[in-house]
Amino acid sequence: GDIFHVQRDDAYQRQAEAEASFWDQPQLVGIDEYSPIPAAYLNERFTGDPTIPWFETLPNYGAFHRGCALGAGGINQCATILLQNPDLHLTVYDISGQSLEQLDRDLNPRFGGRLTTQKIDLNFVELPQDAYDVVVSDGCIHHLYNLEHVAYQVNRSLTPDGYFFLVDYVGESRFQFSDEQKRTFEQAFAEARQRFRSLRGWRIVWPAAADWDYSPFEAARSGETLDVFRRYLAEVDLRTAGALVGLLLFVRKPAPLGRPRSWSQAALRRLASLTAPLRGRALRSPQVIALLADALLPRDREIAEAGTLRPTSAFALYRKKPVAS
Repeated sequence: GDIFHVQRDDAYQRQAEAEASFWDQPQLVGIDEYSPIPAAYLNERFTGDPTIPWFETLPNYGAFHRGCALGAGGINQCATILLQNPDLHLTVYDISGQSLEQLDRDLNPRFGGRLTTQKIDLNFVELPQDAYDVVVSDGCIHHLYNLEHVAYQVNRSLTPDGYFFLVDYVGESRFQFSDEQKRTFEQAFAEARQRFRSLRGWRIVWPAAADWDYSPFEAARSGETLDVFRRYLAEVDLRTAGALVGLLLFVRKPAPLGRPRSWSQAALRRLASLTAPLRGRALRSPQVIALLADALLPRDREIAEAGTLRPTSAFALYRKKPVAS
């Protein structure tokens, strides 16, 4: 049924305002670049081709006409979806008015009004019934509490032949990773530090739920995402990655710049701090990310194939499933 974990009381409203305020701030890079996992590796895991991101696979599933996006996502991502699906009109729902205004300003002149934006708290979104033949969400769902309600709404909004594409952080809620996952990462990172001298002064700082310094909704119920959506929709495909590489967000120098407030902001901090010890070698942030990730990717692939540790990233594809009465 349609279940709510949070209601619009005063405490929740304060959290929601803080969350919206964070996303209203200008971001240093596009959302597509937040992940510490190299794009080619995610593409390989999610689509089978290092050069093809998940959102370029939509035309493989049909000609879509009316769709929606849960979360503003990246401008380049939305532009590609509209470009490769020429009959599609896309409605984007997000809590951040500034993010939506930027999408509207940058894309509607280019795509002739095929983009509509609506500012809304997705924890309480009401989607039109049997309206969308495609729904997409990238990096948004892990910021939500009312997963059951959102899954219920997505299933309700899909047409009988519709698809839901979900890409997100699906690691442990509030970043409370298992002891086994932390030990495995610590061992792999120690080996990387032996290989790369510039990493030897760094340390791992695991987030503490009792001392939360991230955004209010960050990874609220991320560990439950796949289970919930599997119950409410018909899962067609699921591909995962990042059991080790995704944890690079929690590696920092002994004198950190301050604790990030969100998974996204953590990646930005990571990109900035990674360059500091290697500036003399004129390496840019993407090169440093690649340097670290290369040491972890072989083991990450093994874990992804074996399923021995919880992944941090997933690409899932769903179809409509009738809700039981």
